[in-house]
Amino acid sequence: MPKDKSSGCSEMVTHLSVLNKFKRLKNPLEPSSGIVGFLFVAALFIGSCFYLDYRAVTQRLRNTGQSWLQGGRVPPDEAAAAGRPGFLDEGGGGRCDVFDGNWLWDDRYPLYESRDCALIDEGFRCTENGRPDSFYTKWRWQPKMCDLPRFDAKMMLERFHNKRVVFVGDSIGRNQWESLLCMLSSALSDKGAVYEVNGRPITKHNGFLVYKFRDFNCTVEYYRSPFLVVQGRAPVGSPEDVKVTLKLDQIDWTSNQWADADLLVLNTGHWWNYEKTVRGGSYFQVGNEVKMNMTVEDAYRRSLETVVDWISAHVNMSKSQVYFRSFAPVHFRGGDWKSGGTCHLETLPDLGSSPVSSVHLKILTNLLTDRSNQTVNNNLDVLNITAMTARRKDGHSSLYYLGPELGPASLHRQDCSHWCLPGVPDVWNELLYAFFLKHDSVRSRDLTNASISSSGSLSIRSRSPRQKSHRSPISISQRRPSFLRSAAAYRRPRGRRAGELAPGEEAAAGRNLQRRPESCEAGAVRCGGVVTAEGRQEKMVEWVWFSRFIGMTTEGGKSFARRDRLLEIEATVRTWWTEKDIFSAESCEKLPEQGEKFFGNFPFPYMNGFLHLGHAFSLSKLEFAAAYHRLRGANVLLPFAFHCTGMPIKAAADKLAREIQQFGDPPAFPSEAENQVNQELETEEQNASEPAMKDKFKGKKSKAASKSGGQMYQWEIMRSLGLSDSEISRFQDPYNWLSFFPPITMDDLKAFGLGCDWRRSFITTDMNPFFDSFVRWQMRKLKSMGKIVKDLRYTIYSPLDGQPCADHDRATGEGVQPQDYTLIKMEVVPPFPPKMGVLEGKRVFLAAATLRPETMYGQTNAWVLPDGKYGAFEINGTDVFIVAHRAALNLAYQRFSKIPEKPTCLVELTGYDLIGLPLKSPLSFNEIIHALPMLTILMDKGTGIVTSVPSDAPDDYMALHDLKAKRGLREKFGVKDDWVLPFEIVPIINIPEYGDKAAEKVCKDMKIKSQNEKDKLAEAKQKTYLKGFTEGTMLVGEYAGMKVQEAKPLIRSMLIETGQAIMYSEPEKRVMSRSGDECVVALTDQWYITYGESEWKKLAEECLTNMNLYSR
Repeated sequence: MPKDKSSGCSEMVTHLSVLNKFKRLKNPLEPSSGIVGFLFVAALFIGSCFYLDYRAVTQRLRNTGQSWLQGGRVPPDEAAAAGRPGFLDEGGGGRCDVFDGNWLWDDRYPLYESRDCALIDEGFRCTENGRPDSFYTKWRWQPKMCDLPRFDAKMMLERFHNKRVVFVGDSIGRNQWESLLCMLSSALSDKGAVYEVNGRPITKHNGFLVYKFRDFNCTVEYYRSPFLVVQGRAPVGSPEDVKVTLKLDQIDWTSNQWADADLLVLNTGHWWNYEKTVRGGSYFQVGNEVKMNMTVEDAYRRSLETVVDWISAHVNMSKSQVYFRSFAPVHFRGGDWKSGGTCHLETLPDLGSSPVSSVHLKILTNLLTDRSNQTVNNNLDVLNITAMTARRKDGHSSLYYLGPELGPASLHRQDCSHWCLPGVPDVWNELLYAFFLKHDSVRSRDLTNASISSSGSLSIRSRSPRQKSHRSPISISQRRPSFLRSAAAYRRPRGRRAGELAPGEEAAAGRNLQRRPESCEAGAVRCGGVVTAEGRQEKMVEWVWFSRFIGMTTEGGKSFARRDRLLEIEATVRTWWTEKDIFSAESCEKLPEQGEKFFGNFPFPYMNGFLHLGHAFSLSKLEFAAAYHRLRGANVLLPFAFHCTGMPIKAAADKLAREIQQFGDPPAFPSEAENQVNQELETEEQNASEPAMKDKFKGKKSKAASKSGGQMYQWEIMRSLGLSDSEISRFQDPYNWLSFFPPITMDDLKAFGLGCDWRRSFITTDMNPFFDSFVRWQMRKLKSMGKIVKDLRYTIYSPLDGQPCADHDRATGEGVQPQDYTLIKMEVVPPFPPKMGVLEGKRVFLAAATLRPETMYGQTNAWVLPDGKYGAFEINGTDVFIVAHRAALNLAYQRFSKIPEKPTCLVELTGYDLIGLPLKSPLSFNEIIHALPMLTILMDKGTGIVTSVPSDAPDDYMALHDLKAKRGLREKFGVKDDWVLPFEIVPIINIPEYGDKAAEKVCKDMKIKSQNEKDKLAEAKQKTYLKGFTEGTMLVGEYAGMKVQEAKPLIRSMLIETGQAIMYSEPEKRVMSRSGDECVVALTDQWYITYGESEWKKLAEECLTNMNLYSR
């Protein structure tokens, strides 16, 4: 074999030579000094790999001079000599930097399996999404100087009893939040004991989610705030490049939800980069000034200053623990998230540490160092996970984030930012667990060691964190489950004097008092720091008062004398208010001076039930303001009204009537098992009608069920309000609601102490002729001023209710708007097939809904769903549209039906009946095209008929390509060759980078082989459609040379004006009214108020400038 001078070849020869020496040995055990020496050296080398201490050759991340979670460092030899202490041991945490350590393999991990936890977003379920290895779940973090406590989910939940745990930040924060949910829920046998309080599914599309652990009365909450500061509209007059601004001096609007959390975990960083801010038009604002030249790094520091200042001003640090989790590194190789970066080949962590450079961490540490003299930082802890996480390149979702049905993502669309669960975020939560326990134990020791002070205060035995704080049950009138409680519900037991100890309280108090030592003088109240027997009575009362104050219980009985006394005083004072009529506001003889009058109003609460705590919270602000001004001597006017207008009451009454008609009075409902089956079937049908979306979590609970608190029937909802069956039946009449709930609400508000002039209270609707007259006058006045106009408009409409269905009238589909289409009329060329014989003599059209009328020049065929159910619907005396039944109903409500609002079907058809129909289609360069089969058409979207433009639509291109290339596919659906083979792509639009056959080019570039590659086709469609609309140029037609976005509305108008198309609209997504029917889009003749009129707006602004407005 000739020798190559290259090093690679030399190595090969050397290796072969060694192998040849082994081969020449006649006996494998034949002694050879060379072989023995070789084996000895090899053994030493391998052993050194296990012995190597990475601590001696690497430099750790130091944050010297900072008082957050890091203590002093103990030299390695000293730690080895003394043994590692436990982090929770007294003194153990102070000597240990838990962020300085190594990743160790541990077969006891993971702490849970993703398949056992329903609280994980689909994008984090790597194992279920096809990831073949599970090594990434087996690593735990081992600090060098101490041992972390093993995570105990049950203990953590007990420590969280009656507490709020809040995570705020970006999607990596959501990653950690979901991890903690799974870690905690692993201790629960009843998985139904943890639920989202608003019935929302876990999904990245929700701004906030609150999960409650029922048995522990604790919540674990997530609030999405990628920047932690406000991102909003740019100030008026900002440069054109400024789309939105980050208001660096304003904390996020949801911050009022975080402030009273018992454990608050903040994070931000991943969105603080040029791509997510300045390049996208998001600039930085301080005060009213947009900082056009501010760097992202300076803006990030300024935002962190705002966060730290907010914590100092609004968070009670004696109650709350606040942690700031540092930046979690990403691990893209060969690019970033949008340029083909990868991490899918990483299966092991870096077992050796190396210096980590993080701009975000450096800015954070510098800021906190600069502010180290502020006391708030003694309590603001930093979970410095940056260095340890930088070594976990193996833990990302990579290809495995699309869900088990879709399989791995394409190689150039990897996720190397988020983390698989179980995985790395679990370790962050183990650190959080350790610090929470440490903080909790220190606080508990402080409470336990509190001694009796020289002023005679009593030392109280601290309650175990595991002991529940029981409070006395409060009786509530079944008919009034409102936010307030009647004073009668708080009466003390008859015969008990105010302040008198209940049976058992004396004994319980006595156990907390020590006996007088013999050396103390008789009669002494205190001696040597001990409460004597003579001081027992005084101290008993003090102890019982304290135990009542903090909600502790006594063993022998309960006493709430002080509370009862306060409520008695409250009832007495309310009686005085009523007798003196102090809330009645009368007009004065002379006009009031500045500050001598105050008017307050509260949005009318809706009267389909009782008031709740949210009403009380909001109303308290107005009540306090009115009371303040009344005390100042101002003439205060505070009226109150009850909102009864709108569909919710009518829909609930109608629903009740339908239940009685179906199930009797009182109704005998189906069993719970039957209900569950029916609900699951309904949900499956609804989910099946919606196209699957990436990272979309499908919840099993419908929004309608969520709105009713999980109760299926209106009757059950009424029962939950404390109503008897005989009372419920009367609520079939909507007017009964108006006479029942307002008086109860008024009583509740009086018990609340609202300082209202009840002479001025009223209800809405025509049941109140005075209010009805006011509304009529108001409408006539506005009409006479030209502020009200009548117009035909498309609106979401309930056929069952016979009126528009606004957001609050909907069970599902809030926020859904009408989607406008152009309906292309493709005329069927006679003679008709036998099944369509009844249509002879009429003009028959396949009506296709399109959003791209400008592409109609390039039609090669039309698409139908072979198994789809269609109908031939009579539009007028001459025209017939073949469409899906759902589309026909929408058309009927848009005045395209022979009988208004009632579709007339002349013959039922399937897609098989339509395949091969010859068509004349508007603008098409092909004189005759044919209807062909496509298997991916959705019958609840559009009309079920789809135009085919393979030059610009990737789906059309691949479907036509498949039919041309596969004779078997054509034979399966009875497609003749001359319907397909002669038709070639017609170039109609030129798109930069893609040319005049964009769909063909992008499909070839992405190596798409079949119409069944849905994910790739969706990506291809996104590429071509957006670029085609924004940058494309028309090549054909009378608008050739014009930009597509300019030509599109002109072509649409031309098609409609010439009768070749009509306007068509349908809901963007499915909308269900509260009455239970599916909504359509109707063209309704309605009255509208011209809110957008500039002159009217100017007058309103002038009016507001003369008013003193207060908001919080």
